[in-house]
Amino acid sequence: MKRLARLLCLLLLAVFTFSATASAERGTDIWGFLSSSLTPAHRISLIHATVDGARMLEPESEGRFTARAMLDESSVVDHWEINGETVEGETAEALSFESEGVFTVEAVLRGKKTLNCVNCYFQFLNGNAEAEGSRYSTVVFEDAYLVPTTGEAHPGGTLSGQITAFVPSGKAIDYWIINGAVCLLDPQPQSFSVIGIDRDTHYEAVLRDKTAQPSDRSELLAHADPTSPGPEDGLDVPPFLIFEPDEQSDAGGSPGADDHEHEWILEYQIPGTCYAAGVRHFSCKLCGTSWEDYPMGEHSWVWEHDTWGHWMHCTGCGTYTAYSSHSMIPYTDGGYHETCSVCGFTAYG
Repeated sequence: MKRLARLLCLLLLAVFTFSATASAERGTDIWGFLSSSLTPAHRISLIHATVDGARMLEPESEGRFTARAMLDESSVVDHWEINGETVEGETAEALSFESEGVFTVEAVLRGKKTLNCVNCYFQFLNGNAEAEGSRYSTVVFEDAYLVPTTGEAHPGGTLSGQITAFVPSGKAIDYWIINGAVCLLDPQPQSFSVIGIDRDTHYEAVLRDKTAQPSDRSELLAHADPTSPGPEDGLDVPPFLIFEPDEQSDAGGSPGADDHEHEWILEYQIPGTCYAAGVRHFSCKLCGTSWEDYPMGEHSWVWEHDTWGHWMHCTGCGTYTAYSSHSMIPYTDGGYHETCSVCGFTAYG
């Protein structure tokens, strides 16, 4: 048996040597031939997208395909790329393309345009450009919405209204932070209108004790992120118009105070979920004035995976995050295996 196996090996070696010699005489490369035989002529790799549910295709010939972005409730397509080059003007959820050999199609995603408020709230304006109605800590304005104070339909993509600081008794506004940039105004306004916000925007009213001195401006600027744009740059900070504080209201108190500073107490709250806003009801224990805000809850994320990549799934609302490739790290203890540093998926081999 060993002799027969040895004879078969010698025979295969002779055939291979003859083929290589013949290829050399014809001016061809046997290694190139083998390589081209093993590499598919047509292969499509997809990132954050699928074609008919598949993230990789090896079609037999060129053809036209349609890729669909893998979106969750909080993301949209920013643009598409083919082999790293942006496909101009394409922001739809689907992209039709011609397959041309081996290449990659990627749906580049971004979050939906959202306004977030910390120690402050947002209100829509009525027909007289006055803030009224519900107070929001978060507003998603990517898609079309109905302006609650006027009943008008808005196509989405932009947002206008008023930002007002929520200042508890004994506190005052020290300064505002807008999209990470310290905003130093004199005096610090308690409310201002925002006109035509067209991107993710974050407002925060930084508070201090009313009896304490305001923060030193030179110190604030010295520790500010030098790469953060300010309102004068017109980059990340949307345009806004400053409202003068109400003459009957102390800049260190809550808006709408008459002859006293409101002392707000939380009367009741209904926790929000990842798919429905909750309710918090506040009232002043001195005069009975009340207001509500409607905070959202957090997603309950769990990791899911396949052999090539992973994503997150919310067990509350069923939302999925975008698909991304594993980040595998090799290990040799207990036998060779690789484990993804992100989701924990382990492959043995």
